[in-house]
Amino acid sequence: MKRFICALFALIIAASVCITAVASDTVTVDMSTTYQTIDGFGAAYTWYSDRLLNHNDREALLDEIFLNCNFNILRFIHLQENKTKPTTMETYKAYYDAAVERGIAPLVMVTHCGAYVTGYDFSEFVKDLYSGTTFYALKKDENGEYMYDVFAEHCVNAVKEFLDAGIPVDYFSFANEVEHQEKKYRPGEDPLEYSSFFWGTEEDEYHPAYWKAHAAIYYAFELEFGDETPEILGAEAMNGKVEVLAPYLDPLIDNHPDMLKTVAFHLYGTNRTEETFSAVDEHFEEYDLWQTEWCSDDYFDNAETIIDELNNNLNAYIYWNGVWAPDLGMCLIEFPSNSADTEVRFNGSHYIMMHFSKFIDRGYQRVELTEELGSKLVAFKAPDNSRLVIVAMNSTAEAENFVLDLGSNEILDSQVYQSIEADNHFKNEYWNELGEYYEPFGIDLPAGSLTTIVLNFTEQETTSDTSDSNAILWGVAGGTIAVIVVGAVVIAVALKRK
Repeated sequence: MKRFICALFALIIAASVCITAVASDTVTVDMSTTYQTIDGFGAAYTWYSDRLLNHNDREALLDEIFLNCNFNILRFIHLQENKTKPTTMETYKAYYDAAVERGIAPLVMVTHCGAYVTGYDFSEFVKDLYSGTTFYALKKDENGEYMYDVFAEHCVNAVKEFLDAGIPVDYFSFANEVEHQEKKYRPGEDPLEYSSFFWGTEEDEYHPAYWKAHAAIYYAFELEFGDETPEILGAEAMNGKVEVLAPYLDPLIDNHPDMLKTVAFHLYGTNRTEETFSAVDEHFEEYDLWQTEWCSDDYFDNAETIIDELNNNLNAYIYWNGVWAPDLGMCLIEFPSNSADTEVRFNGSHYIMMHFSKFIDRGYQRVELTEELGSKLVAFKAPDNSRLVIVAMNSTAEAENFVLDLGSNEILDSQVYQSIEADNHFKNEYWNELGEYYEPFGIDLPAGSLTTIVLNFTEQETTSDTSDSNAILWGVAGGTIAVIVVGAVVIAVALKRK
C-alpha cells in the first residue's frame, strides 16, 4: 500500500507538470515580417572615464564593457579649450582601441555641447532684460546675416581633432539638448559660465535657426570629408516628445529632406509611454531613431522603457554615464575614486543593458510576435536567419509562462538568462543562467523579471503542427489524470476491505 501511494504521488506530480505545460500561452514568431534594423547599444564615456583606465583591473573591466556587454556605440563629447575638459582625447582613444582589440567595430558618436560654445568669435552673449533669460547665439556678419558657415567650419575642425587622434567619427550632433537653451539669470551667477548656445526653431532677429545650421554643417562636411562624411543627428533634444522634436526638424525636412537620416533624442522630462514613442515613430516614420542619452536608478523600469522603444522602431539605445563617480546608482559602472585599487560597483542598469546588447548585434532585425501575455516582449533575428533573441519583461504582479511557435524552424541549441526584481533593489538578482529552453514546458516569467532567450536554429522543410503537439500534451495529461482517478478508487476499495 505504501508503495502504491508513493507511485500515486509521483503520478500526481507528473500530471501537474503536464497540466502546467498545457496551460502555457503560445508566442508565435513570424520571422518573415520584419521591422527596423538595429544599429547597436552603448554608453557615453566622458567626465570620469579615466578612472577605469587607471584601475588595476583595467583589462578585465574593458572586457566587461566590450565582451560581456558587447557595446558597439561610443558616445564622446567634443573637448572645449575654454572650459574644463571633461576628459582627454587620449581617454577616448583608449576606449576606441579597447573595443577594436576585442573584435568590436565601434560606431563613434560625437556630441558638440552647445553649452560650451561661449568664447568663440562667431558667438555673442545675449541678455533679454524683458524675459530675464540669457543665452549665447551666432553673431551676424557685416551684412546682418548669421554666421552659419563660420560655425560649420568650427564643427569640421572638431571632427578633425578626433580623426587626428585616430578616432573615426560616424555620427555628429551639434546641439546637445537643443530645447534646453535659455537660462534664467540669477544674481551672483556668472551668465558667461552657465549660459547655453541658442538655436531657434526658425530664424528671427535674435535667434539663428537650427535647421539652417544643420544645412551649413552638412555642406561643410560633404566638402571636407567626402565619402567619409559623418552623419548629422538631429536634433538631440533633451525631451523625446514629438512636440519638441518636430518644430526643429520639420523645417529641415521641408527644405532639405536628404540631409536628415536619423532623429536623436534624450528621455529627460519625457512621458516614457508607448504612446509617446509611437507618436515619434509615426511622425518620423521615414527616419531612423536613436535614443542618445538616459540614465535611471529604477533598473527594471529602464528595461521596460527599452522594450517599448524597440517595439516602436528604435534603432539604437545609448545609456548616459557608462563610467562615473558615485551618483546614487544611476551609472553603469561606478568608481568611488581615481585610485588604482578603488572598489568597483556594477549597478543594476549594467545588467539590464546586457539583456539587450549582449546578443542583439548590429544588423539584427526586429520580427513580428503574436501573443496575449501581460508581459512585454520584443524579438530580433540575425541577418543570416540563424539566431533569434527574445527579451521579455514581466512588470505585472503575476507569474506567466509561454511556449514558442517557431513554425518550420528547428532549435539547435538555446540559452536563457533572467534577472529578478526585489522589493529592495539591493536584493535584486541579475543575469542568472537558467540553462536551455525546453519546448514542452516553456519559459517561466516570474513577476518583476527580465528574461533573455537566445535560440540558434535551422529551417526545416517539414512543418510541425502546434495543435498536434498540444493534443499530445492534453492526451498525456488526460491519461495521467485517469490513472490517478483509478488509483484513488483502488486505494479506497483496499482501505474499505482492510
